[in-house]
Amino acid sequence: MQCVPCSDGAYQVTSNRANYCTRCTRCEEVVMNHWVSAILSPCTATSNSVCGCILGYHFTKDQREPRRGFCQTNSLCSAGHGLVANASSFTDTQCKPCTNGTSYNPAQSLDPCHQCTTSCPNNTEMWHPCNTTHNMACIPDREMMHVVVESDSSTYLKAGMGSCVGFIVVLCSICFIKRRRQGTEKSDQSSNPSNGISMINRNPSTDIPTVNRNTSNNVALVKTQDVSSIMENIRKICLRSGDDIDWETFFNIFPRKVTVLPDWEQFIRTLFTLTGSERGQDTVNEAKESFDREKYHSRLFHALTIWKQCCYRGNDTVMYEILCYAVNTHTTNAHFRRS
Repeated sequence: MQCVPCSDGAYQVTSNRANYCTRCTRCEEVVMNHWVSAILSPCTATSNSVCGCILGYHFTKDQREPRRGFCQTNSLCSAGHGLVANASSFTDTQCKPCTNGTSYNPAQSLDPCHQCTTSCPNNTEMWHPCNTTHNMACIPDREMMHVVVESDSSTYLKAGMGSCVGFIVVLCSICFIKRRRQGTEKSDQSSNPSNGISMINRNPSTDIPTVNRNTSNNVALVKTQDVSSIMENIRKICLRSGDDIDWETFFNIFPRKVTVLPDWEQFIRTLFTLTGSERGQDTVNEAKESFDREKYHSRLFHALTIWKQCCYRGNDTVMYEILCYAVNTHTTNAHFRRS
């Protein structure tokens, strides 16, 4: 009996008395969605092809056709779960639940569960305990908060008093000039009646618009909420060394101090758009799936955490300025929609 080597495209694994070699398997015959298939090991004279998937996918057998299957996207561990093992060519990502009060994971990721912080630093108190999706959050104790607010209030009071004095002087000057030119003013009013046009002025320091509407000689003054002082107060509380910000504490305080309701979803979309990301709606959907509707604070904290992970530019000051601008933009648009 004479034996010959297998030709290209054929193989034989063991010693045998067969009259021919077995044809090598083609991956498009094995992987149903073959456009994401990959040859993990090429066919040789002594071994068959090994078919799998491109990076980011794993192969799963079809229960109805064991010799065939399809490539599936590797999963991420959901919020509250941590990584046990990365996906392989033939297995999906393995995750486990974090332990309440011991470990946590705030968002979808391939990270293991993080260890919870066990105590708050000096001069701070616990805002909320650690759970499977949030670390323990600490804020300055009530006395420290009082000092910060009191300091800011005194500054605003001094500035306000100075502004009032200046305003009174200007008002007196205007009244004096108006009395001397009363005839001219009446002539101007008769030739230029009120046309009801809205005037929009912007404060360059906060970029928060002030809208004046004149309708039937009744002037309605509408001002958007001045959140700049609130944001700055939160930033002071969360500052660490230099300009570094403790973002986890910031995101815990933010929903309780700054109102972006009722349309918090639009606020998150605006925030992502300002940082050049298209993940805003996906993040909103994930937050809504992770937390019930009444848990608004948790939804917003979750979405802000994802924004920071996705869009962080290595500079806390830049991120803070973007967040302030998003709040101002959202607040301004909300007032325009209501007016």
